[in-house]
Amino acid sequence: MSYPTKPAFIHYGSFDEEIRAHPCMNWMEQYTLAADRKAWDTEPYSNWFTEDCALHKSTGEVVCGGDAAWKAIKEVYAPFSEHQHIPQFIAVWERENGWEMLGVATLYWSLPVPGEGVKVKDDNGKEWDGAGPAAFDFWYRKTNAGIRLEKEAIYVDSSVAVKEMVKRGMLKAEDIVK
Repeated sequence: MSYPTKPAFIHYGSFDEEIRAHPCMNWMEQYTLAADRKAWDTEPYSNWFTEDCALHKSTGEVVCGGDAAWKAIKEVYAPFSEHQHIPQFIAVWERENGWEMLGVATLYWSLPVPGEGVKVKDDNGKEWDGAGPAAFDFWYRKTNAGIRLEKEAIYVDSSVAVKEMVKRGMLKAEDIVK
């Protein structure tokens, strides 16, 4: 029995010369760096998102429109004083007007309120309050302005971060179930 297949670019590990050779993933590295530096505080959504971009949050909420999605991304990362995405696996294939990518990264994060407990070290030895796997589904569109995201879907278990926020007094347990 035969079935249709599509060629895909597969990469294991972080950003390196191999992945930068793919034009979409070269752009993706820049977007990742922008997210890690909290570019939503200093840059317009149009640098990264299409006007009709849809953000699919891990809560199940879908936020439509580039400007609204850009503001919602800020809310997703707001609890963290600092965060960094380190890619682990990426699969990219072509779509009619761009590409789609499924990727898995380790998301390292720190909270603004000090706390006790074991720190997590990244590969460079930097200490963080926590880390965990995060998966993403991105749809990239080729536009006159360059590559832009038309869809970003985030799949992450935030329970470790939420537990730590409760321990540090950033959240009350009863607020979680409201």
